[in-house]
This record gives sequence, C-alpha cells and structure tokens, in this order.
Amino acid sequence: MGYETYREQANVSQSAPVNISPVLIPKTKRSVLMRSIFVPGTGQYYAEYKGKGVLISVLQIAAIAGVVGTTLSANTANTDYEDALTAYRSITQTEFAKFPDARIKVRNTYDKASQVSTVQLAVIGIAAAVYVWNLVDAAFTEPRVEMKPPSNAMHLEPRIESNECGISLAVRF
Repeated sequence: MGYETYREQANVSQSAPVNISPVLIPKTKRSVLMRSIFVPGTGQYYAEYKGKGVLISVLQIAAIAGVVGTTLSANTANTDYEDALTAYRSITQTEFAKFPDARIKVRNTYDKASQVSTVQLAVIGIAAAVYVWNLVDAAFTEPRVEMKPPSNAMHLEPRIESNECGISLAVRF
C-alpha cells in the first residue's frame, strides 16, 4: 500500500537463474491531485481512502445529474413562458376578453421559469462546491503507506504455454 503496482515478467530456464529487481515507486500527492482533476474521487481512491473516494464520486455524479435535470426543466419552463408571451402579444383588440387569462398565464409561466432557474443555479453551485472540495482534499491527501507485507505477500503460479512452461512469482510489498 502506498506504492505503484509493479509487474515484471521473467522466463525461467534450468540453466540460468532469474533475478527480479522490483522498483517501488511511491504514490505522490501530485498523482492523487491529477487523478481527481479529471474524475472527482479517483485520487482519494488511489491514495487508499476508498470510502472517501467513492463518496466524492457519487456526490459529483448526483450533482451533475441534478444539473442536467434542472437544465432540461429550465429549458421547458422558458419555452412555456415564451409561448405564453407570444400568445399574449398576438391577441388583437377584437379579442379583448382573452387578455386577463393570457396575462395570468404569462405571469404563472414566468414565475415557474424563474423558480426553476433559481433551483438550477443552486444545483450548479452544489456541483461546483463538490468539485472544489474534491480538489482541495486531493491536494492535501497523502497516500497511505503500509510497510508490513500482508499474509498473502507471495504468490506462485505455474504457467504452461505451447512450447515452454514456467512459474509466475508475484510478491506484494
């Protein structure tokens, strides 16, 4: 924990010993931040704060879904208002009796469009706040480092291919 995954393939033969020299590259704050810039929460997940990473990702997805939903609602409400306003403006003097109902419809559709736009702005603010929280948290997150090897640190696996066979050795640090 705290290091990049290391993989190396070695061919084993009877006559030549195989030396494997793993290179342990520590995870850095920069790599945590770079991951979180592109996909919120992935940097925290990468740094071994899996619960926090998943929480941030879920919150960001929910906020983006809210932005999409409120944007669609705002577009519909604005279209309804524009239609009501166009209908109001097209009433002629001979249709004077239609003015009060048309005026009420314009007012109601305007109020709805205004309310939906306010909600849309609030949801956009929430999405931005989650993203900024993600970035600030990622900038200060130190990757967890664990030096003790786990109980299943070494794994041997036979490999049999068409012309050769070997043993795959995996060591987890």
